[in-house]
Amino acid sequence: MLRRLTAFLLRSRPLCSAMPCTRSSVGVDMDRMHRFRVAQMSCPSLDSSGDSIFWIESSLGVSILAKAALDHPEEVERFSLEAVTEYTLCRGNASAVVRCDPGMRDSPRLCIVHFGEGVESRIVGIPSLVCTRIYGAIGESRSVLVGALGGDGDLEHLYELDTSNGLWCEAWHNEAGYSQWLVDDLGVVHGGVREQQDGSVLISCDGVGETLHVPPPEALNVKVLRVCRDGTLWISRTVKGHSVVEHHGAAVETAFETEELAFFSDMAFNPAEEPLTVTVHATRASTIPCSLEGRRLCELVRSDLGRDVDFRLLSLGPSGRYAALFLSDVEAPSIAVVCLDGESVVFRPQRSVSVVRPWRCRGFEFVARDGLAMNGYLTGELGESGLVVNIHGGPWARNEWAYDAECQWLCDLGFACLQVNFRGSVGVGGMVSEAGVRQWGRAMQTDLIDAVEHCRRRGWVTSEEFGLFGWSYGGFAAILGSLCWPEVKFAVAISPPVNLVSMLEGMPRSWSAIRYRLAYFIGDAQAEPGCLEEISPAVLVKDECVESFCPMFIARGADDARVSVTDVDRFLEDAAARGWECEGYRHEGGHGLGSAGDSARMYSVIEEFIASAIGGRATIGK
Repeated sequence: MLRRLTAFLLRSRPLCSAMPCTRSSVGVDMDRMHRFRVAQMSCPSLDSSGDSIFWIESSLGVSILAKAALDHPEEVERFSLEAVTEYTLCRGNASAVVRCDPGMRDSPRLCIVHFGEGVESRIVGIPSLVCTRIYGAIGESRSVLVGALGGDGDLEHLYELDTSNGLWCEAWHNEAGYSQWLVDDLGVVHGGVREQQDGSVLISCDGVGETLHVPPPEALNVKVLRVCRDGTLWISRTVKGHSVVEHHGAAVETAFETEELAFFSDMAFNPAEEPLTVTVHATRASTIPCSLEGRRLCELVRSDLGRDVDFRLLSLGPSGRYAALFLSDVEAPSIAVVCLDGESVVFRPQRSVSVVRPWRCRGFEFVARDGLAMNGYLTGELGESGLVVNIHGGPWARNEWAYDAECQWLCDLGFACLQVNFRGSVGVGGMVSEAGVRQWGRAMQTDLIDAVEHCRRRGWVTSEEFGLFGWSYGGFAAILGSLCWPEVKFAVAISPPVNLVSMLEGMPRSWSAIRYRLAYFIGDAQAEPGCLEEISPAVLVKDECVESFCPMFIARGADDARVSVTDVDRFLEDAAARGWECEGYRHEGGHGLGSAGDSARMYSVIEEFIASAIGGRATIGK
């Protein structure tokens, strides 16, 4: 079985030649990555008065909560919380509930931020709740509905958290086995989503005529866009490979439909819950108006921005006068606020910019060897530069046309950076997502080679050799590629799952609700014995027929709840016993990095490793 897999991956490989590095040699720069860690803003929300805006600001590998008044954008208040993943504002603007997961240790903590009125804001931690999701404020009260794991198992129950005193109580016990609750913007529960053993999904909502059954593999692409106060639903899903937006009530109405390589990701509504805009993601993101009000807003934003930028309308203030936007471009993601009865954008906070001019990001489409169309992005100088394939994690994720600090860092080392939305990625259309079922280590790998070959045919890159770089699933794919493709010059794998059997058996509690989806998508070891072992690097390293073609760098976190550190250490020991060139590194975080200093240290070590692997010192860019 292992020999068949290896032969499959080695098929149609090109001849090798020297891998160029285009810039003059210098020593390792400890601050190189931090020059590209510009402040990136996301998740904007307007408070109930319409006077202030909140957002998550990420810089130097740390995500914090920030606040500013619309009439004084230069006066930004930043709260000393690390690794903010989500937040919600309470009614009355007095506080917010924030979820943090430092280092992606899968042990998130919940905090209440009390905003100061002439005094310093204060933060109160809620250590006893293992929060999985924040669902929103409850009516006009100062309470918030949060999802958290109960002491009786791995299901997510709903708790009411009183922000005035930090007390909480169970509001809904999860007897139905929901993996996600359906809650409207007033905190009213209308139903939930259940994962089934066959990989399908059941969606039950009290304003919908009957339970919606979404079969596999279409269940991979279901996204709830809005739970309305009358219990009806707006959802994005795929039907026969095409992405559609449906309104589910007493009947089902299809509101929008896209071509194959696209997916509806966001939808904005006015205070009366009437659709304003919908955002569709293809190679670029486009915001489409759903009404005259939405059309005017889109025209206003486009005329004011004055540059090549994608935007998404994410929320409206309760008054309906102001709208919060997320802006995506190749300089740095940011936010803005537009006044619907005005003539321009009324708020755009100052953002830091890279001290180095960002390299250009180009989106493109290509066709894999089996005829499946997909897309990708190439950042950096074309022609004589070396090439690094930066493989996204998940794999239920996607790359976008946007500023990417890691890509910019790789370009500064002298490489062009290739990102591929290979099969199994989500948010890229049903055909691509659904084609990834049971394709870990198989066609999901060869899609990467096909993208490289496409770039060579177009003349964008000339080198026959390339490097592999990836986090999580991307790290798994990088290791596997180094074992199968002689043209790979080096592989960097951060937090990679090397043993898929133990990964699924030892998954964190927060994953338990999607265990059936994982088994359907990756493989079921009980139903198909050996299906996971044959693609696990921890097993391949022991096969004498498998060879390592390049140096590997493998980093793992000290407190990683998703990837077994023991498995990674054992793989490193087995690789050393085989005589493979494999360097291990342990950082301070979990599945992600622990701090800005942790980030600086790891990337400087990786820079030294890459310099050694390509036969010369890593180089400074322009």
